[in-house]
Amino acid sequence: MLNEEDNREAETVAVGNEWRIPVLGDENDREITKEEVRLALRTVNAGKAPGIDGCHVECLSKGGEAFVAWMDHTRNH
Repeated sequence: MLNEEDNREAETVAVGNEWRIPVLGDENDREITKEEVRLALRTVNAGKAPGIDGCHVECLSKGGEAFVAWMDHTRNH
């Protein structure tokens, strides 16, 4: 039922990996490092359909250090 309380932790699969990453919880409240963003951009698979936000991976990966700095600022500050 849609109005039934559910205390289970939601999970999703990270793009390009088989890692299980919690969507809710304390792990998502921590700051992300610029190196984590760089690693994600290096390891993401190009040529895939855009996500729900409509943004293609190639657009993000071409953003370089400007995108890394933007992610750091918007997520951590």
